[in-house]
Amino acid sequence: VDVIIPLFNTNELWEKNLYSFYREIPINRLLIGNGGCTDNSIEIVNKFPRVKVIDQASNCSLGYCVKELIENVNTEWFVYLHADVYLPKDWYCKMKKHQKEYDWFECYRKMTTLVEFCLEEQHKQERAYSGSQMGRTKAFKNILTKIDDDYLYRNEDIIFSELIKEEGFKYGRVIN
Repeated sequence: VDVIIPLFNTNELWEKNLYSFYREIPINRLLIGNGGCTDNSIEIVNKFPRVKVIDQASNCSLGYCVKELIENVNTEWFVYLHADVYLPKDWYCKMKKHQKEYDWFECYRKMTTLVEFCLEEQHKQERAYSGSQMGRTKAFKNILTKIDDDYLYRNEDIIFSELIKEEGFKYGRVIN
């Protein structure tokens, strides 16, 4: 699958997160949106195979950056990740099991610090706050034209889920 990640600088765990992505996901291409990185994020990602960096420094919003990244996806399914996400063991295998059930879905976030833990109360919320999502590329075909450069920012998960449902596709949240 193609994997998309919008970037505007990262943290000291960026390289470790990349290793987790390549360990867990059969990455066809890693599509990186460079929103104007001033740190060494692009240098680090370019050490990895099958990376395509797209210059997005002139864009105003994260939502528009994500839209452009999706437009560059060539695979039937793709994964959308945040740079600060570390994927746990078997993440992709567990997510893939839900492909017949949903067209766009996300798992509940697991916070990785020195210890990984999952907050039980998060399952009662409307959002998964995941930073790791997976979807069918064709589910975005008719919604990408609705996304302008000021359409959405940090709540893209909510907007995408609503637009996906409006188009008749299935959205879901899964426990991974």
